[in-house]
Amino acid sequence: MHQAKAMKATRLHQFSGAVIMAIFKKALILGTAIALLPTDKAQQTEFYKRSTDALQWTMTFCDRNQAICTEGNALWATFVQKAEFGAGVAYTLFQKHFNIDEPRALPVKEPLFERRGTLKPEDMQPGWRGGAQTSRSGA
Repeated sequence: MHQAKAMKATRLHQFSGAVIMAIFKKALILGTAIALLPTDKAQQTEFYKRSTDALQWTMTFCDRNQAICTEGNALWATFVQKAEFGAGVAYTLFQKHFNIDEPRALPVKEPLFERRGTLKPEDMQPGWRGGAQTSRSGA
């Protein structure tokens, strides 16, 4: 039992170490990118102009190269059809392998024990009221 807890703690430590390292790498890359930005106003203006020109050039690629974009769209449509077919095959095989005809709900189990303090199930039943009343004598 103690060994299982130690292994779990080791795995948690390794996982948290990996997360911290990933965050550190992203912070390092972001910091490097920020450090490489220009500080001079003239360089900042030039950097901004070149960045917007590059974005404009990228966004208008299909306007300049319609044949390439048309062929790319056709290839993408074929890829999507193949991906849908593959997903359908995988889904069908999975269902056949596990005999899944339709989604089923898990069976509902009656609770073995309901915490009600010291009450027993018969204590939880309401008292019977009604029927014949006994007459009080002495009146």
